[in-house]
Parts: sequence; structure tokens; C-alpha cells
Amino acid sequence: MKKYKLLLFSNELSLAENAENFLCRGKDEVKKGEISYFCEFHSFFPSAKDTASFFASQNGGETLYVCPIVRSENFYDDILCALKILPFCENAFVFLSGNEKNLCKNAPEILSQTLFTSVLHTDFKHRGRKIKSRIFSLLDEENKSGFQNFYLNSILGFSKGTGRALYEKNPCLMPLAPYLIASDKANIEILSSAAGVDLLDNIKILKELCVALELLKSGGSEKRYVLSEVDAKTEAFARRICENVLE
Repeated sequence: MKKYKLLLFSNELSLAENAENFLCRGKDEVKKGEISYFCEFHSFFPSAKDTASFFASQNGGETLYVCPIVRSENFYDDILCALKILPFCENAFVFLSGNEKNLCKNAPEILSQTLFTSVLHTDFKHRGRKIKSRIFSLLDEENKSGFQNFYLNSILGFSKGTGRALYEKNPCLMPLAPYLIASDKANIEILSSAAGVDLLDNIKILKELCVALELLKSGGSEKRYVLSEVDAKTEAFARRICENVLE
């Protein structure tokens, strides 16, 4: 039996809880053939440190899927949160919910192509059997989200080398790259404590961090530039998605 853990994230905890009830109907596990899944619901975490801490602590016997919920009526804020949590997990799919009147034609397909990640359109009220069938299909196919690779190459930018080294250590650590570069010794220790691993106790990470810091120094840029660049790229990407998906 292959077991999967679906981590439902929403800006409103009650919505994530409602999604869990809709997908599990009070059952501890939902099974089909040799596949089963169960759900946990969460609010988006307030910081990358908290997110990394959460994912680094997930070491159960099941495969994790991060499943952000994006509402059409709160699309920008929700998609921005989704963009900040998708890089922490290799496996993911997105729930698109809300009023179809706000969405353009073929919105789920457009969003899926943009995020390199499967998108399921549902109101968490109707057609539960169809949604569950689609979930089982995704789990059976074991298709990984392509967003981590996109994030590494298109969003991290200057931090890409450090991000790749962190990814090799643990995929959920990759998004910490700009924070690592922008931190002083005390904050690096805080990040390491949150992740449960010494982030600098790895020759590849240390080497890439030194390269990044030297490039910053030679360019006369401040450390905070790295973090602000990633934030700006993420926000610009969220706005571009809105233009493509919303009416």
C-alpha cells in the first residue's frame, strides 16, 4: 500500500479544514486499490524559516504532497502564498476554488502550465467523487511538480548556486538560499536550528555561499539586495499570473 499525506494550505484555516472534510469525509484514510491518502490542514506559515522548519520535520513513512488552496475571489494574495510554499516540496498540486465568473476560460489549464504543477478546480461542495478520482490519478502517476526547478532557475536568480547546494542537502531547504546569503552569523544559527541541520556543515553549501558573498562584495551590493530581488520577482510573477487567469 502506497500512503500519501496531503498538506492542505489556505489563508483561511477554516477553508483548509473544510477542504479536509470534503476530501476525507471523516475517514482517517481514503483508499483506492493500493493507494491511500490522508489530509492535514494548515494556514500558510508567516516566514520561510517556519515553513522550512515544518517540512524538515516531516519524516514519516508517507509521501508528502503540498496542496495550496487558491481562491478566485482572493486570487493575488492566495497565489502569492502558494508561490512561497510550492518551492519547499517536490510533490504538489494546487486547488483552485471560488467563483468561476472571476476566472478566464480554461483557467485551471493556464494556471497548471504556468506553475508546472497540476491544478484541480473545485468548490469543495460538489462532485467529490470526481475530485477524489483525479487525486488518485495524480498520486498513481507520481508526477513531481516542476515548480521547484522553475523557482531555482527563474526566481532565485543570484542565489541559484546556493539554492542548488541546499537542494542537494535536502530539497525543502532550497528556498532558504537568499535568507542564508542575507543573514549574519546569529541568523544563520537561527535558520539552522529551525531546519534541524547545520546549514554550513556542508562543503558545497559553504563554497556557494562564499562565491555569492564575494560577488555581492565585488558588485558593491548589500546583502538585503538578494532577498529583495527574490521577493520582487515572486510578486511580479504573481501579478503576471493574475493577468493571465483572472477576467
